[in-house]
Amino acid sequence: MRLICAIIALLCLEVLPVLAEEQSPFATPPAEKPQRVRVLAFADYLDTQTFAEFEDTTGYQIAYDSYESPDAIPSKLREGPYDLLIIPGPEVAREIAVGGLQKFNKAKAPNSSKVSPELAAKFSAYDKSGSYALPYGWVATGLVYE
Repeated sequence: MRLICAIIALLCLEVLPVLAEEQSPFATPPAEKPQRVRVLAFADYLDTQTFAEFEDTTGYQIAYDSYESPDAIPSKLREGPYDLLIIPGPEVAREIAVGGLQKFNKAKAPNSSKVSPELAAKFSAYDKSGSYALPYGWVATGLVYE
């Protein structure tokens, strides 16, 4: 009898892990990974040819939403969630303050270390911890009066 119990135990140790890896016909199928990236940026800011290249390379579709002015950003964010936001610095600070952004995992973006220290220092006025956003570009507007 002990021999039979030992054989059953050994079989269970061999078979159960294999069965656990197989999908049961009665189980709910696992959720599929999303095949779409939602992007919010200023109207006509990004080149749609870049989207086509990204889609061909990754297999992910781009869902591009745009805003005409920074005042429209809060209402657009309520339509979210978005995977990528390209918004002005003051809006970044506002969204951090109201808890509208989640922390950014820089380990998943290896080029984030290539942001110039000068630009990162300027951007820290909006994201003091540097853990919610990355600066994409910096623009200065000057007015000349004579």
